[in-house]
Amino acid sequence: MRFRLTVLSVLMVACSDAGTAPVQTPPPPSPKSVVQATSETSLSGTVLTAVDPTPSVVVKDENGKPLPGVSVKFFIASGGGSVSPLEAVTDADGTVRVSKWVLGPVATSQPASGRTPNVLWAYTIGLESRAVFTATAQPGPPARILASTQVPPGDTLVGGWPVAIYARVSDAIGNFIPHSPVSFTVRTGAGSVTPVNTETDEFGRLTAQWILGTPGLNTMQVAAGDLSPVSLGMFALDPARFTWYDLELPAGCPGSSPILAGMIGLAPDGRLAVNTDYQGGGHSSALGQYTVNGSSISLDTYGFVELGSFDSSHLVLDRSSCDDGVNIDVWTYHKRAGSAP
Repeated sequence: MRFRLTVLSVLMVACSDAGTAPVQTPPPPSPKSVVQATSETSLSGTVLTAVDPTPSVVVKDENGKPLPGVSVKFFIASGGGSVSPLEAVTDADGTVRVSKWVLGPVATSQPASGRTPNVLWAYTIGLESRAVFTATAQPGPPARILASTQVPPGDTLVGGWPVAIYARVSDAIGNFIPHSPVSFTVRTGAGSVTPVNTETDEFGRLTAQWILGTPGLNTMQVAAGDLSPVSLGMFALDPARFTWYDLELPAGCPGSSPILAGMIGLAPDGRLAVNTDYQGGGHSSALGQYTVNGSSISLDTYGFVELGSFDSSHLVLDRSSCDDGVNIDVWTYHKRAGSAP
């Protein structure tokens, strides 16, 4: 019994000594040590998802020997998202790997992103060296269509006039998707649209031209793949309700002016219609109100007011010169032959 107690005491002392033995920590890396990537440094992934392969680095001394037990920090320098762990210790081979790097919510192709990629740094305190990983974030799958016209939905323009349609396709968190096929279909009103089929540009945008048809409600459908289509509606006015005046450009135009042609329509109820064609194929269309006081006329389109003179065959406005934008020129609109007063 006494022998057994003696042996047990010796074993307990031995275990106690082993448990308190000092842990050998590796010496800190010298300032000439380097942090190097051991995986791809240029990556591509989808917003809010983890990249593959995950970044990994090795820490080496000035002689190129891997250093185990060195603390490496991971920091997202741009793009948002998350990385884990934020800090890890190199293994026996001097390497350490990120468990997960999740890209941020903004796709690199978005105008708001400034085309800045997601950037991850791997570094060690006290070293000038660091490994840099960059990742291009792609949008998620198409989730919805955004579509509008140059005037508010349900507003009114004149039948036969062009209306610009603006559309974008986006993912679930609002990133616009480039090169996404989009189609346009006229539903009611017997108008037309150009193009019928197209795709979004590099920023996920596109523009189409809708020619309004018969007077009354005109409707249009914008579709992209399996997404729920978007419907647009506008009321077309009968052009026969207006007396039309065609623009005669002042001297020096159109060579120095973006305006190619224009027309103004006056309806008996005081409704004003203005359409302008620009160099390069652009158009603008607007409705408003007008009032006549003797030989004077006041035109108001969405709060933009112009004053001029008016008689049975001419509508004359004083506007800034198309030559220099400072001097005043006479802009004359001639009444179309045969139009009702």
